Amino acid sequence: MSVLLTIQKSFEPSKDGGRRGIQYERCILCDVCSDTSEQKHIQNLGDFHAEKLTCSKTGTYMSMDVTRYKRLFEGKRSRSEAGPSSNAESKRSRSEAGSSSNPESKQSRSEAGSSSNAENIPDPNFELIKVNCSEWYDHRSLLNKLKLLYKDLLPTGVLDEASNTTELLNSLMDREHLTSHDLTLFYETIKVTEQFGLARKIKEKIGAFPNVRDIVISKLTPHRLMLVEFGDSLTNKDMQKMNTHFNEAKQNYEDKWHLIMDLEEKNKICEEDMQPFIDSIKLLQLIRPVQVLKGKRSRSKAGPSSNAEKLSAPGLQ
Repeated sequence: MSVLLTIQKSFEPSKDGGRRGIQYERCILCDVCSDTSEQKHIQNLGDFHAEKLTCSKTGTYMSMDVTRYKRLFEGKRSRSEAGPSSNAESKRSRSEAGSSSNPESKQSRSEAGSSSNAENIPDPNFELIKVNCSEWYDHRSLLNKLKLLYKDLLPTGVLDEASNTTELLNSLMDREHLTSHDLTLFYETIKVTEQFGLARKIKEKIGAFPNVRDIVISKLTPHRLMLVEFGDSLTNKDMQKMNTHFNEAKQNYEDKWHLIMDLEEKNKICEEDMQPFIDSIKLLQLIRPVQVLKGKRSRSKAGPSSNAEKLSAPGLQ
């Protein structure tokens, strides 16, 4: 019988109705800091979504293996404890699984690709990713760029009220665009905004993170991707030209992302009919931005990077 079931059985309500309202959690003393820290740290094992958990009590992020605790709490035996009969059974199961496999199942595994990496992130690691992501984008003043990117996912009022990246991510979590079991939007955001150094930083701390350069964009629309690339192509001089052209009175925009969002609100940029806006940009002689809007300078963010891009891309820093 597993440890958890044994403890639960000992706390079963009595005939008189006592011991009600008790909740159970799988917790252990942290292996990483228990020998060095004066204040012992308790790790919550949760539902064992991962084989390792992180600890930062020693000043650096370290990981601890929890597979043996999973066997203990679930009442499972290791291979060495299982005996010959269970070995034979496991071999038979593997044999049956092998005979039932086919090209279709292999194709399904291949199609899952990087998206499978977005599932089953333990809550401590999810919070770590969220904190690092928020600090990274706030430090680089990219909040408005994220607001433009998420404009199809969040109401305008929510976007306006968000004063930092954490508030923006919390709003995405409230609407389940982002969860601890699906970090796809995190990965796509890093790829589209080309913040690959953030991916490396997170990977160094939690030990597992997909190659975001090869993530296939699925949650962000082509129109959002185009507007972000359009913004990337604008210079400060381009921004001033647009400010004068599209506004009777010059506006005090925070940055070019604020300008683009304002033009969307004024319906100067309209996804259903982009041609009038393109004509205006042509009139301002903004050659590179026009090429982006017409799809002639696309960075092809919607699919995996080419082999040439992989070879020429600098290492993550």
